[in-house]
Amino acid sequence: MLNEILDAASDRFHPLKDRRPLAAGDLLPAAAYFEWFVLAATGLVIAVWIGFPFFAVAVTFQLMSLVYNVPPVRLKDLPYIDVLCEAVNSPLRLLLGWLLVLPAEPPGLELMLAFWMAGAWEMARKRLREFRFLDNRTVAAAYRKSFLHYNETRLLASMFVYAALTVVFCLLAGRTLFLSPEL
Repeated sequence: MLNEILDAASDRFHPLKDRRPLAAGDLLPAAAYFEWFVLAATGLVIAVWIGFPFFAVAVTFQLMSLVYNVPPVRLKDLPYIDVLCEAVNSPLRLLLGWLLVLPAEPPGLELMLAFWMAGAWEMARKRLREFRFLDNRTVAAAYRKSFLHYNETRLLASMFVYAALTVVFCLLAGRTLFLSPEL
């Protein structure tokens, strides 16, 4: 919701997102902020009830949303950092689910990094699709500042790097799992 609120002005430059309620002017920003606050607060209250580790990850998730979306930091405007910052949600979501099922046995760092890089690959792929769909550098840059830097070659190259890192971290996670003394 925070993303929708803060991106409403730039979403007006996107041929599909311009129809979203905030971008189209059909929803008041105050109502959207209220909804965001209620949902975030409710989620954090539930997270406290589940337990401190879950709460800590939920707070991190919320903080990443703020760092990604809110000026003056607004990491979504920086090329490559936008992808890596948004992709952090993948291991955070994995960790939230994991903590519900196996709270005493957190996943290994290699698995978390594999999920992060897989998320980065998917976000770079999404940027490439948007870049191709918008098919106009001026419109693309008005919609997303990082498109001033991106082009197809750069996005494809970053996807290759993220895919390679995903494979490396998956192999390391598998090695750790299969060479574990508990097995």
